[in-house]
Amino acid sequence: MLLTIVLLSGCRGIGGQAIIDWADFLKLNGISYSHYWYAALTDPAKIGGKVGEVAFQVADNVHNPGYKTKNGDAAFLAKGTVVYAVEGYSDHSVVAVKDPKAFNGYRLYANDQKIQELSASLEPVEQTVKRAIIYKESSDDKPIVDVQGVSASFFVSLLKRSEDRESYTPSRTNGDPKMYRFVIDTGKSIGYSNIVLDDGVSFYWQDRNTKLLPSEFAYYFAEPRRPVFRWAISNLRCRAAL
Repeated sequence: MLLTIVLLSGCRGIGGQAIIDWADFLKLNGISYSHYWYAALTDPAKIGGKVGEVAFQVADNVHNPGYKTKNGDAAFLAKGTVVYAVEGYSDHSVVAVKDPKAFNGYRLYANDQKIQELSASLEPVEQTVKRAIIYKESSDDKPIVDVQGVSASFFVSLLKRSEDRESYTPSRTNGDPKMYRFVIDTGKSIGYSNIVLDDGVSFYWQDRNTKLLPSEFAYYFAEPRRPVFRWAISNLRCRAAL
């Protein structure tokens, strides 16, 4: 759903006035961007200089479905929001804005073509991953998991071993599933990011289909870490040394 920039995701009417459900877009310097949800800034030091700023927030001010967006418009970003360059994207196909709730404090926007490229290049790659992080979604807490090197490769191997379950129905015994975000850092400015959910029975995530994670994934949330988990990491390190 993120492969195209849809400025109007829906339109409703209340009291004769149109209420528009805007997608999270930004238009600047002739380029149309949308928030790329699966990307995360790996290092704040990779933020470059200012490339522009938001001139008009449409979500709270536009009620005409026929409105034509223009440079400086953004769906939800406030007027005056500074837009920054990102290292490695000198064509400004990817830009960033400050967001204290986003990983490393920045939300990323990309143009339509770059989103298509990133959707392939940001898939978790076991051989090149340098770091893997898990933290609570919408939380300022420290990461639950922050591993590097072979341990990060093991984390990605668990993602790859996920089992497709198109018709999986989450358990509601313990209420709504708990939500966590993970980030895979391969050394580039942008890392792959996604959500893991815990319904009290299984850990699962979405990658085209619902995917159930292997049982070992639960060890990341067990304190102290279980011996089986420590053995799996040690075994992986031994194989890597060979």
